[in-house]
Amino acid sequence: VGSTWFIQDPEMGRVYILPALAYATLCFSLHPAVFFRPFTRIGDYSYGLYIYAFPLQQQMEFYHPGINWLKGIALAYPIILGVAIVSWHLVEKPALRLKKYFERRKFVIDRPSEIAVRTHA
Repeated sequence: VGSTWFIQDPEMGRVYILPALAYATLCFSLHPAVFFRPFTRIGDYSYGLYIYAFPLQQQMEFYHPGINWLKGIALAYPIILGVAIVSWHLVEKPALRLKKYFERRKFVIDRPSEIAVRTHA
């Protein structure tokens, strides 16, 4: 990452810095020392952020056409986070509690496939 600071051409700098930043982010997020316990106590809002972000951003664009992308994110993110929090507490968490009432199915292959038989015969 440090070597990219020496690249004078901004376009070439982006070519090198983006994969380096992606790799650094991945390494940072998977490192055990970075595990932050308070995030595990407040709930898992990531799925709600994932499923509600696009529709709500599209609504933001519909009601505020031509808005700057940074302002759009600044306006949309608190709304998306609020919807994700409500979704976690009213939909997702109660649904996960119902898991214990359903038997987990085990898929058993009772006979090998024809391809496996032909290949190993």
